[in-house]
Amino acid sequence: MAVGNLLLLLTSILIYFDLAGGVLRSLELSPRAALGLLALLAAGGLVEVPLRSNPSLSLNLGGAAVPVAVVVYLVLTAGRPAERRRSVLGILVTVGAVYALGRVFRSDPVEANLLGESYLPALLAGLLATLAARSARGAVAAAMAGVVANDLAEVTSTLGPQAPPFPVLVGGSASFDGVVLAAVLSVLAVRALGQNEA
Repeated sequence: MAVGNLLLLLTSILIYFDLAGGVLRSLELSPRAALGLLALLAAGGLVEVPLRSNPSLSLNLGGAAVPVAVVVYLVLTAGRPAERRRSVLGILVTVGAVYALGRVFRSDPVEANLLGESYLPALLAGLLATLAARSARGAVAAAMAGVVANDLAEVTSTLGPQAPPFPVLVGGSASFDGVVLAAVLSVLAVRALGQNEA
């Protein structure tokens, strides 16, 4: 089972048996809303939408579209203006840092392949989002945005003047796993550091 799906399953079990009450309170989500978001991610991961045929380009909903929608939802429904501002700042800082890291790695084909196959962008996004956003909602939003932005940058670098000889997928399995891992890591870090500020 992929890392993203495993984390979704474990998180769903914790929520279902009411073992994640503190996390949900910090996210200001009801158990039903949290399970709904997890279900959207899981279901979206099974759906690929063709965008164009030459070169072949598709969009995985669970690895790209749904995370972007979750980011927007978390920011817009934050209860306090200060939290919304910090969430946006966290998104900008995290996206910028993850993009810069990816740009350095993508300058070398070997390192670019290593970056694409590792969880380094997700780990960096999760930790930076925690420090920049300082709330669970903002950290999750920033972490997910950072991973999606890194994936989009990788896809953009692939679709150069010469069409690649293989299908390109936005929000593929690495992005899906990274989104879930970064979100979980950011929540755990916020809780551990006691940074869930108003």
